[in-house]
Amino acid sequence: MCELTTSGPGRGRGERVRRRMTKLCPTMDRLTISTIAPRRRIGRRPSGWILLMLISLALSRGGTLFAQGTTFDGRSSVSIGGPPVGRGTRAPRERTASSTAEGLSRPRGLEGGQVPASPGVTVGAPPSRQPVRGAASGNRAPATATDRAATGGVVASRSGESAIQTASGGSAVAGSARQSTGPDATRLVPQRKVPLVREVSGGDWIISSREVKGSPATHDCAGQMQYLYRSAEGMIEVSAEEFLSTLRPDRPVCVVIHGSYNYWKDVLAESTRNHRWIQQAAGGAEVQVVHFSWPSDGVAHVLFPVELRVLGRRAAVHGGYLAQLISMFPTDQPVTLVGHSHGARCVVAALHALGGGTLDDGSHLGGEARPPQRVRGVLIAAAIDHDWLNPGERYDRALSPVEGILVLTNPRDGWLQVYPLHTPMKGTQALGLEGLTRRDRRSLGGWADRVQSYDCSEWVGRSHDFATFNSSPGLAEVLRHYVAF
Repeated sequence: MCELTTSGPGRGRGERVRRRMTKLCPTMDRLTISTIAPRRRIGRRPSGWILLMLISLALSRGGTLFAQGTTFDGRSSVSIGGPPVGRGTRAPRERTASSTAEGLSRPRGLEGGQVPASPGVTVGAPPSRQPVRGAASGNRAPATATDRAATGGVVASRSGESAIQTASGGSAVAGSARQSTGPDATRLVPQRKVPLVREVSGGDWIISSREVKGSPATHDCAGQMQYLYRSAEGMIEVSAEEFLSTLRPDRPVCVVIHGSYNYWKDVLAESTRNHRWIQQAAGGAEVQVVHFSWPSDGVAHVLFPVELRVLGRRAAVHGGYLAQLISMFPTDQPVTLVGHSHGARCVVAALHALGGGTLDDGSHLGGEARPPQRVRGVLIAAAIDHDWLNPGERYDRALSPVEGILVLTNPRDGWLQVYPLHTPMKGTQALGLEGLTRRDRRSLGGWADRVQSYDCSEWVGRSHDFATFNSSPGLAEVLRHYVAF
Protein backbone atom coordinates (compact mmCIF):
# COMPACT_ATOMS: atom_id res chain seq x y z
CA MET A 1 0.00 0.00 0.00
CA CYS A 2 1.42 3.35 -0.92
CA GLU A 3 0.72 6.40 1.24
CA LEU A 4 1.79 9.78 -0.05
CA THR A 5 1.52 13.23 1.55
CA THR A 6 2.10 16.59 -0.02
CA SER A 7 3.20 19.88 1.47
CA GLY A 8 3.96 23.38 0.28
CA PRO A 9 2.02 26.02 -1.64
CA GLY A 10 1.76 23.82 -4.73
CA ARG A 11 -0.49 21.26 -3.04
CA GLY A 12 -2.76 20.86 -6.08
CA ARG A 13 0.21 19.96 -8.22
CA GLY A 14 1.36 17.42 -5.59
CA GLU A 15 -2.01 15.69 -5.62
CA ARG A 16 -1.68 15.01 -9.31
CA VAL A 17 1.83 13.59 -8.76
CA ARG A 18 0.52 11.44 -5.89
CA ARG A 19 -2.09 9.79 -8.08
CA ARG A 20 0.52 8.96 -10.71
CA MET A 21 3.08 7.64 -8.18
CA THR A 22 0.47 5.48 -6.49
CA LYS A 23 -0.04 3.58 -9.70
CA LEU A 24 3.73 3.16 -10.19
CA CYS A 25 4.68 2.35 -6.56
CA PRO A 26 1.94 0.16 -5.03
CA THR A 27 4.37 -1.56 -2.60
CA MET A 28 6.05 1.49 -1.04
CA ASP A 29 5.13 2.14 2.60
CA ARG A 30 5.16 5.94 2.43
CA LEU A 31 6.10 8.54 -0.13
CA THR A 32 6.32 12.24 0.76
CA ILE A 33 6.47 14.76 -2.00
CA SER A 34 7.21 18.41 -1.17
CA THR A 35 6.17 20.75 -3.93
CA ILE A 36 7.15 24.32 -4.55
CA ALA A 37 4.83 26.78 -6.26
CA PRO A 38 5.98 27.69 -9.75
CA ARG A 39 7.58 31.10 -10.13
CA ARG A 40 5.07 33.84 -10.99
CA ARG A 41 5.66 35.26 -14.40
CA ILE A 42 5.66 38.99 -14.87
CA GLY A 43 2.71 40.25 -16.84
CA ARG A 44 0.43 37.25 -16.22
CA ARG A 45 -1.86 39.22 -13.89
CA PRO A 46 -2.73 42.93 -13.83
CA SER A 47 -0.84 44.85 -11.20
CA GLY A 48 -2.53 46.76 -8.39
CA TRP A 49 -2.25 50.21 -9.93
CA ILE A 50 -3.96 49.02 -13.10
CA LEU A 51 -6.87 47.74 -11.04
CA LEU A 52 -7.14 51.11 -9.29
CA MET A 53 -7.17 52.91 -12.63
CA LEU A 54 -9.94 50.61 -13.88
CA ILE A 55 -11.98 51.30 -10.74
CA SER A 56 -11.44 55.03 -11.14
CA LEU A 57 -12.47 54.79 -14.79
CA ALA A 58 -15.67 53.01 -13.80
CA LEU A 59 -16.50 55.81 -11.38
CA SER A 60 -15.68 58.52 -13.91
CA ARG A 61 -18.22 56.94 -16.28
CA GLY A 62 -20.93 56.92 -13.65
CA GLY A 63 -20.25 53.41 -12.43
CA THR A 64 -21.48 52.17 -9.08
CA LEU A 65 -18.70 49.77 -8.16
CA PHE A 66 -17.65 51.43 -4.92
CA ALA A 67 -19.51 54.73 -4.74
CA GLN A 68 -23.00 55.75 -5.70
CA GLY A 69 -22.00 59.41 -5.86
CA THR A 70 -22.47 61.89 -3.07
CA THR A 71 -25.86 62.69 -1.63
CA PHE A 72 -27.03 65.72 0.27
CA ASP A 73 -26.91 64.04 3.65
CA GLY A 74 -23.57 65.56 4.55
CA ARG A 75 -21.78 62.34 3.69
CA SER A 76 -21.05 60.14 0.74
CA SER A 77 -22.88 56.97 -0.19
CA VAL A 78 -19.53 55.22 -0.47
CA SER A 79 -19.24 52.06 1.60
CA ILE A 80 -15.64 50.92 1.72
CA GLY A 81 -14.47 49.25 4.87
CA GLY A 82 -17.04 50.81 7.16
CA PRO A 83 -20.08 53.03 7.53
CA PRO A 84 -20.29 56.53 6.08
CA VAL A 85 -18.23 59.18 7.80
CA GLY A 86 -20.13 61.15 10.41
CA ARG A 87 -20.67 61.50 14.12
CA GLY A 88 -24.45 61.45 14.09
CA THR A 89 -26.98 64.07 13.22
CA ARG A 90 -28.79 66.87 14.90
CA ALA A 91 -32.45 67.70 14.71
CA PRO A 92 -32.91 70.40 12.07
CA ARG A 93 -33.64 73.87 13.39
CA GLU A 94 -35.65 75.57 10.67
CA ARG A 95 -35.19 79.35 10.36
CA THR A 96 -35.70 82.12 7.83
CA ALA A 97 -33.58 84.67 6.03
CA SER A 98 -33.90 87.04 3.09
CA SER A 99 -31.44 89.15 1.21
CA THR A 100 -31.01 90.93 -2.12
CA ALA A 101 -28.09 91.57 -4.40
CA GLU A 102 -27.66 94.64 -6.55
CA GLY A 103 -24.42 94.32 -8.47
CA LEU A 104 -21.37 92.35 -9.45
CA SER A 105 -17.73 93.33 -9.78
CA ARG A 106 -14.82 92.63 -12.09
CA PRO A 107 -11.11 92.74 -11.21
CA ARG A 108 -8.21 93.98 -13.25
CA GLY A 109 -6.01 91.35 -14.82
CA LEU A 110 -2.68 90.29 -13.36
CA GLU A 111 0.36 91.10 -15.45
CA GLY A 112 3.50 89.02 -15.18
CA GLY A 113 4.39 87.79 -11.70
CA GLN A 114 3.33 90.94 -9.89
CA VAL A 115 1.36 90.91 -6.70
CA PRO A 116 -2.36 91.03 -7.57
CA ALA A 117 -3.88 94.48 -7.42
CA SER A 118 -7.17 95.27 -5.76
CA PRO A 119 -10.06 94.20 -7.98
CA GLY A 120 -12.01 96.95 -9.70
CA VAL A 121 -15.77 97.22 -9.94
CA THR A 122 -18.09 96.73 -12.88
CA VAL A 123 -21.69 95.65 -13.13
CA GLY A 124 -23.06 93.11 -15.53
CA ALA A 125 -24.62 89.73 -16.10
CA PRO A 126 -22.71 86.66 -17.25
CA PRO A 127 -22.68 86.38 -21.06
CA SER A 128 -22.92 83.13 -23.00
CA ARG A 129 -24.12 81.19 -19.99
CA GLN A 130 -26.55 78.33 -19.86
CA PRO A 131 -30.06 79.44 -18.85
CA VAL A 132 -30.70 79.08 -15.15
CA ARG A 133 -33.54 76.73 -14.33
CA GLY A 134 -35.04 78.11 -11.16
CA ALA A 135 -36.33 75.79 -8.48
CA ALA A 136 -40.07 75.51 -8.16
CA SER A 137 -41.35 77.63 -5.34
CA GLY A 138 -43.88 75.02 -4.32
CA ASN A 139 -41.22 72.44 -3.48
CA ARG A 140 -40.17 74.13 -0.27
CA ALA A 141 -41.91 72.88 2.85
CA PRO A 142 -42.99 75.30 5.60
CA ALA A 143 -40.32 75.73 8.25
CA THR A 144 -39.98 77.33 11.66
CA ALA A 145 -38.11 80.48 12.67
CA THR A 146 -36.49 81.28 16.02
CA ASP A 147 -37.81 84.55 17.39
CA ARG A 148 -35.63 86.32 19.92
CA ALA A 149 -37.90 88.49 22.07
CA ALA A 150 -35.32 89.97 24.40
CA THR A 151 -32.37 92.32 24.14
CA GLY A 152 -29.07 92.29 25.93
CA GLY A 153 -25.70 90.59 25.85
CA VAL A 154 -24.64 86.98 26.01
CA VAL A 155 -22.95 85.21 28.89
CA ALA A 156 -21.26 82.18 27.35
CA SER A 157 -19.87 79.26 29.32
CA ARG A 158 -17.19 76.73 28.42
CA SER A 159 -19.85 74.02 28.16
CA GLY A 160 -21.22 75.70 25.05
CA GLU A 161 -24.54 77.08 26.39
CA SER A 162 -25.29 80.80 26.20
CA ALA A 163 -27.58 82.66 28.58
CA ILE A 164 -29.31 85.70 27.11
CA GLN A 165 -30.24 88.42 29.57
CA THR A 166 -33.81 89.54 28.93
CA ALA A 167 -35.22 93.02 29.33
CA SER A 168 -37.09 91.94 32.46
CA GLY A 169 -33.91 90.85 34.13
CA GLY A 170 -34.39 87.13 33.61
CA SER A 171 -32.39 84.86 31.36
CA ALA A 172 -33.07 82.19 28.81
CA VAL A 173 -30.84 79.60 27.20
CA ALA A 174 -29.90 80.50 23.64
CA GLY A 175 -31.65 78.33 21.10
CA SER A 176 -34.51 77.42 23.46
CA ALA A 177 -38.00 76.68 22.14
CA ARG A 178 -39.22 80.15 21.20
CA GLN A 179 -40.34 79.51 17.65
CA SER A 180 -42.95 80.71 15.20
CA THR A 181 -44.13 79.06 12.02
CA GLY A 182 -45.24 80.41 8.68
CA PRO A 183 -45.23 79.58 5.00
CA ASP A 184 -42.36 81.98 4.29
CA ALA A 185 -40.18 80.87 7.20
CA THR A 186 -37.50 79.17 5.13
CA ARG A 187 -34.40 81.20 5.93
CA LEU A 188 -32.57 82.22 9.05
CA VAL A 189 -32.82 85.94 9.81
CA PRO A 190 -30.76 87.78 12.43
CA GLN A 191 -33.41 89.68 14.36
CA ARG A 192 -31.27 92.45 15.85
CA LYS A 193 -28.29 94.66 15.19
CA VAL A 194 -26.86 94.27 18.70
CA PRO A 195 -24.25 91.45 18.69
CA LEU A 196 -25.35 88.49 20.79
CA VAL A 197 -21.75 87.33 21.26
CA ARG A 198 -19.04 89.43 22.82
CA GLU A 199 -15.99 88.93 20.62
CA VAL A 200 -12.51 89.46 22.01
CA SER A 201 -9.25 90.48 20.39
CA GLY A 202 -7.61 87.49 18.72
CA GLY A 203 -10.76 85.39 18.74
CA ASP A 204 -11.88 83.42 15.71
CA TRP A 205 -14.71 81.18 14.57
CA ILE A 206 -14.98 77.53 13.53
CA ILE A 207 -18.15 76.50 11.70
CA SER A 208 -18.54 72.77 11.15
CA SER A 209 -20.87 71.12 8.63
CA ARG A 210 -19.69 67.63 9.54
CA GLU A 211 -23.10 66.62 10.92
CA VAL A 212 -25.33 68.36 8.39
CA LYS A 213 -27.74 66.36 6.28
CA GLY A 214 -30.39 67.20 3.74
CA SER A 215 -30.47 69.38 0.65
CA PRO A 216 -29.82 73.14 0.89
CA ALA A 217 -32.73 73.60 -1.50
CA THR A 218 -35.26 72.15 0.96
CA HIS A 219 -33.59 71.99 4.40
CA ASP A 220 -32.21 74.45 6.93
CA CYS A 221 -28.65 73.18 6.63
CA ALA A 222 -27.15 76.32 8.16
CA GLY A 223 -29.19 75.72 11.28
CA GLN A 224 -27.68 72.25 11.66
CA MET A 225 -24.10 73.52 11.58
CA GLN A 226 -21.97 73.77 14.69
CA TYR A 227 -20.79 77.30 15.53
CA LEU A 228 -17.77 77.55 17.80
CA TYR A 229 -16.11 80.74 19.00
CA ARG A 230 -12.56 80.45 20.30
CA SER A 231 -11.60 82.97 22.95
CA ALA A 232 -9.27 83.09 25.92
CA GLU A 233 -11.85 81.06 27.84
CA GLY A 234 -11.72 78.24 25.31
CA MET A 235 -14.21 76.98 22.73
CA ILE A 236 -17.73 78.33 23.15
CA GLU A 237 -20.61 76.87 21.13
CA VAL A 238 -23.32 79.34 20.12
CA SER A 239 -26.32 79.35 17.82
CA ALA A 240 -26.47 80.42 14.20
CA GLU A 241 -28.33 83.61 15.15
CA GLU A 242 -25.56 84.56 17.54
CA PHE A 243 -22.93 84.14 14.84
CA LEU A 244 -24.92 86.14 12.29
CA SER A 245 -25.39 88.93 14.81
CA THR A 246 -21.61 89.52 14.84
CA LEU A 247 -21.40 90.37 11.13
CA ARG A 248 -20.49 93.99 10.39
CA PRO A 249 -20.39 95.65 6.96
CA ASP A 250 -17.28 97.63 7.95
CA ARG A 251 -15.36 94.40 8.65
CA PRO A 252 -14.78 91.74 5.94
CA VAL A 253 -15.46 88.10 6.73
CA CYS A 254 -12.75 85.69 5.56
CA VAL A 255 -13.96 82.08 5.37
CA VAL A 256 -11.11 79.53 5.12
CA ILE A 257 -11.92 76.00 3.92
CA HIS A 258 -9.44 73.15 4.36
CA GLY A 259 -8.82 70.29 1.95
CA SER A 260 -9.10 66.52 2.29
CA TYR A 261 -7.68 64.32 5.05
CA ASN A 262 -8.21 66.92 7.77
CA TYR A 263 -9.49 65.30 10.93
CA TRP A 264 -11.05 67.35 13.72
CA LYS A 265 -7.84 67.62 15.72
CA ASP A 266 -6.10 68.82 12.56
CA VAL A 267 -8.77 71.48 12.08
CA LEU A 268 -8.20 72.85 15.58
CA ALA A 269 -4.45 73.14 14.99
CA GLU A 270 -4.67 74.38 11.40
CA SER A 271 -7.25 77.03 12.23
CA THR A 272 -4.82 78.70 14.62
CA ARG A 273 -2.18 79.02 11.88
CA ASN A 274 -4.77 80.21 9.39
CA HIS A 275 -5.96 82.89 11.79
CA ARG A 276 -2.46 84.30 12.20
CA TRP A 277 -1.87 84.13 8.44
CA ILE A 278 -5.09 85.95 7.52
CA GLN A 279 -4.46 88.62 10.14
CA GLN A 280 -0.99 89.08 8.67
CA ALA A 281 -2.47 89.33 5.19
CA ALA A 282 -4.92 91.98 6.39
CA GLY A 283 -1.99 94.23 7.29
CA GLY A 284 -3.54 95.59 10.47
CA ALA A 285 -7.07 95.94 9.09
CA GLU A 286 -9.85 94.31 11.07
CA VAL A 287 -11.02 91.00 9.58
CA GLN A 288 -13.39 88.40 10.99
CA VAL A 289 -11.79 84.98 10.40
CA VAL A 290 -14.06 81.95 10.05
CA HIS A 291 -12.82 78.39 9.53
CA PHE A 292 -15.32 76.19 7.68
CA SER A 293 -14.81 72.47 8.33
CA TRP A 294 -16.41 69.68 6.29
CA PRO A 295 -16.13 65.88 6.74
CA SER A 296 -12.85 65.33 4.90
CA ASP A 297 -11.76 62.23 6.82
CA GLY A 298 -10.52 59.42 4.60
CA VAL A 299 -12.12 55.98 4.80
CA ALA A 300 -10.19 53.80 2.33
CA HIS A 301 -6.61 54.93 1.79
CA VAL A 302 -5.83 51.74 -0.17
CA LEU A 303 -8.18 52.80 -2.96
CA PHE A 304 -6.60 56.21 -3.23
CA PRO A 305 -7.92 57.35 -6.66
CA VAL A 306 -11.42 56.24 -5.74
CA GLU A 307 -11.29 57.96 -2.38
CA LEU A 308 -10.12 61.22 -3.94
CA ARG A 309 -13.18 61.22 -6.20
CA VAL A 310 -15.46 60.57 -3.24
CA LEU A 311 -13.89 63.35 -1.17
CA GLY A 312 -14.09 65.76 -4.09
CA ARG A 313 -17.80 65.11 -4.48
CA ARG A 314 -18.29 65.52 -0.76
CA ALA A 315 -16.52 68.89 -0.82
CA ALA A 316 -18.91 70.02 -3.56
CA VAL A 317 -21.92 68.93 -1.51
CA HIS A 318 -20.78 70.95 1.47
CA GLY A 319 -20.16 73.86 -0.86
CA GLY A 320 -23.95 73.93 -1.22
CA TYR A 321 -24.28 74.13 2.57
CA LEU A 322 -21.75 76.96 2.65
CA ALA A 323 -23.67 78.78 -0.07
CA GLN A 324 -26.85 78.67 1.98
CA LEU A 325 -25.03 80.16 4.97
CA ILE A 326 -23.48 82.97 2.91
CA SER A 327 -26.86 83.80 1.38
CA MET A 328 -27.99 84.71 4.91
CA PHE A 329 -25.32 87.39 5.23
CA PRO A 330 -26.37 91.03 4.81
CA THR A 331 -26.01 92.19 1.23
CA ASP A 332 -23.47 94.86 2.24
CA GLN A 333 -21.22 92.34 4.03
CA PRO A 334 -17.80 91.91 2.31
CA VAL A 335 -16.86 88.22 2.07
CA THR A 336 -13.70 86.38 1.03
CA LEU A 337 -13.64 82.61 0.48
CA VAL A 338 -10.21 80.95 0.75
CA GLY A 339 -10.05 77.26 -0.18
CA HIS A 340 -7.13 74.83 -0.25
CA SER A 341 -7.03 71.71 -2.46
CA HIS A 342 -10.51 70.14 -2.28
CA GLY A 343 -11.50 73.15 -0.18
CA ALA A 344 -11.11 75.13 -3.41
CA ARG A 345 -13.77 72.89 -4.95
CA CYS A 346 -16.00 73.68 -1.97
CA VAL A 347 -15.47 77.39 -2.68
CA VAL A 348 -16.21 77.08 -6.40
CA ALA A 349 -19.32 74.97 -5.75
CA ALA A 350 -20.59 77.57 -3.26
CA LEU A 351 -20.03 80.41 -5.73
CA HIS A 352 -21.72 78.39 -8.47
CA ALA A 353 -24.78 77.89 -6.27
CA LEU A 354 -24.84 81.57 -5.26
CA GLY A 355 -24.66 82.49 -8.93
CA GLY A 356 -27.83 80.54 -9.66
CA GLY A 357 -26.14 77.36 -10.82
CA THR A 358 -27.43 73.85 -10.34
CA LEU A 359 -26.28 72.01 -7.24
CA ASP A 360 -24.89 68.50 -7.36
CA ASP A 361 -28.34 67.00 -6.66
CA GLY A 362 -29.90 68.95 -9.52
CA SER A 363 -31.61 71.54 -7.32
CA HIS A 364 -31.11 75.26 -6.68
CA LEU A 365 -30.80 77.36 -3.56
CA GLY A 366 -34.03 79.13 -4.42
CA GLY A 367 -35.00 82.47 -5.87
CA GLU A 368 -34.74 84.30 -2.54
CA ALA A 369 -31.11 83.30 -2.00
CA ARG A 370 -28.81 86.16 -2.97
CA PRO A 371 -25.07 86.57 -2.46
CA PRO A 372 -23.55 89.63 -0.80
CA GLN A 373 -22.61 92.42 -3.17
CA ARG A 374 -18.86 92.11 -2.57
CA VAL A 375 -17.44 88.59 -2.73
CA ARG A 376 -13.89 87.57 -3.57
CA GLY A 377 -12.21 84.18 -3.72
CA VAL A 378 -8.75 82.67 -3.30
CA LEU A 379 -8.02 79.15 -4.60
CA ILE A 380 -4.86 77.59 -3.17
CA ALA A 381 -3.51 74.45 -4.90
CA ALA A 382 -6.98 74.00 -6.38
CA ALA A 383 -7.81 70.33 -6.94
CA ILE A 384 -10.44 70.97 -9.63
CA ASP A 385 -10.39 70.57 -13.40
CA HIS A 386 -8.92 73.63 -15.10
CA ASP A 387 -11.94 73.98 -17.41
CA TRP A 388 -14.75 73.69 -14.86
CA LEU A 389 -15.33 77.47 -14.91
CA ASN A 390 -15.93 77.53 -18.67
CA PRO A 391 -19.44 78.01 -20.11
CA GLY A 392 -21.37 74.76 -20.11
CA GLU A 393 -19.01 73.08 -17.63
CA ARG A 394 -19.66 71.93 -14.08
CA TYR A 395 -19.26 75.31 -12.31
CA ASP A 396 -19.91 77.77 -15.11
CA ARG A 397 -21.84 80.15 -12.81
CA ALA A 398 -19.05 80.50 -10.24
CA LEU A 399 -17.69 83.76 -11.66
CA SER A 400 -20.99 85.65 -11.69
CA PRO A 401 -21.23 86.55 -7.95
CA VAL A 402 -17.55 87.50 -7.42
CA GLU A 403 -15.45 90.59 -8.00
CA GLY A 404 -12.43 88.41 -8.63
CA ILE A 405 -10.74 85.08 -7.93
CA LEU A 406 -7.04 84.66 -7.22
CA VAL A 407 -5.57 81.26 -8.12
CA LEU A 408 -2.29 80.40 -6.41
CA THR A 409 -0.63 78.01 -8.86
CA ASN A 410 2.39 75.75 -8.48
CA PRO A 411 3.67 73.77 -11.50
CA ARG A 412 5.97 71.84 -9.14
CA ASP A 413 3.18 70.55 -6.89
CA GLY A 414 3.74 66.80 -6.65
CA TRP A 415 0.14 65.93 -5.78
CA LEU A 416 -1.42 68.07 -8.48
CA GLN A 417 0.89 66.50 -11.07
CA VAL A 418 -0.87 63.15 -10.50
CA TYR A 419 -4.32 64.76 -10.37
CA PRO A 420 -5.22 63.45 -13.87
CA LEU A 421 -5.16 59.88 -12.50
CA HIS A 422 -8.61 60.38 -10.97
CA THR A 423 -9.92 60.41 -14.55
CA PRO A 424 -7.28 58.37 -16.43
CA MET A 425 -9.12 58.40 -19.76
CA LYS A 426 -9.69 62.16 -19.73
CA GLY A 427 -6.45 63.16 -17.99
CA THR A 428 -7.54 66.72 -17.22
CA GLN A 429 -4.99 68.99 -15.56
CA ALA A 430 -5.75 70.62 -12.22
CA LEU A 431 -6.47 74.35 -12.07
CA GLY A 432 -3.95 74.75 -9.27
CA LEU A 433 -1.09 73.49 -11.42
CA GLU A 434 -0.85 76.28 -14.01
CA GLY A 435 -4.21 78.05 -13.83
CA LEU A 436 -6.44 78.68 -16.82
CA THR A 437 -5.17 77.62 -20.22
CA ARG A 438 -5.31 79.87 -23.28
CA ARG A 439 -8.24 77.89 -24.54
CA ASP A 440 -10.04 78.41 -21.23
CA ARG A 441 -9.53 82.17 -21.42
CA ARG A 442 -10.82 82.27 -24.99
CA SER A 443 -13.86 80.31 -23.89
CA LEU A 444 -14.52 82.61 -20.93
CA GLY A 445 -14.10 85.78 -22.95
CA GLY A 446 -14.38 88.88 -20.78
CA TRP A 447 -15.06 86.77 -17.71
CA ALA A 448 -11.46 85.58 -17.77
CA ASP A 449 -10.47 88.99 -16.40
CA ARG A 450 -12.00 87.99 -13.10
CA VAL A 451 -9.49 85.16 -12.68
CA GLN A 452 -5.92 86.08 -11.77
CA SER A 453 -3.07 83.62 -11.27
CA TYR A 454 0.06 83.86 -9.16
CA ASP A 455 2.90 81.32 -9.33
CA CYS A 456 3.88 80.57 -5.74
CA SER A 457 6.37 77.78 -6.46
CA GLU A 458 9.25 79.91 -5.18
CA TRP A 459 7.55 80.06 -1.77
CA VAL A 460 6.36 76.45 -1.35
CA GLY A 461 8.52 74.33 -3.71
CA ARG A 462 6.90 70.95 -4.41
CA SER A 463 4.75 70.99 -1.29
CA HIS A 464 0.96 70.62 -1.37
CA ASP A 465 0.54 70.93 2.39
CA PHE A 466 -1.60 73.85 3.57
CA ALA A 467 0.86 74.46 6.41
CA THR A 468 3.49 75.43 3.83
CA PHE A 469 1.22 78.14 2.45
CA ASN A 470 -0.18 79.57 5.69
CA SER A 471 3.30 79.92 7.18
CA SER A 472 4.62 82.11 4.36
CA PRO A 473 4.67 85.89 5.02
CA GLY A 474 5.28 86.49 1.32
CA LEU A 475 2.05 84.76 0.32
CA ALA A 476 0.22 86.69 3.02
CA GLU A 477 1.22 89.86 1.20
CA VAL A 478 -0.10 88.41 -2.06
CA LEU A 479 -3.52 87.87 -0.47
CA ARG A 480 -3.78 91.39 0.99
CA HIS A 481 -6.18 92.92 -1.55
CA TYR A 482 -8.40 89.84 -1.41
CA VAL A 483 -8.68 89.79 2.38
CA ALA A 484 -8.87 93.44 3.43
CA PHE A 485 -11.14 95.55 1.22
